[in-house]
Amino acid sequence: GSNALLEIGNIYESGIGIKVNSELAEAYYNKAIKKGNYYGYCRIGMMYIEGKAVQPSPEKTDEMYKKAESKGYDCQKFEDLMYEGIKI
Repeated sequence: GSNALLEIGNIYESGIGIKVNSELAEAYYNKAIKKGNYYGYCRIGMMYIEGKAVQPSPEKTDEMYKKAESKGYDCQKFEDLMYEGIKI
């Protein structure tokens, strides 16, 4: 499901057992979004905050966070949970 797609995106973003690939990470996050898991917007936004294998871009982060918020998702809460080690 969409949570599995987020997890695959995270694997590519973090390089867990494989080489980091931000393009594939973003592609999997977008697949999750298409299946209704709008936390994908948050994950993409976080990639651009952290500059993980992408050029940091506050504009791209804002764009992604606004898209998530338009669907009722709170990226700041998502970020807080991610940094606390709680999986969504």
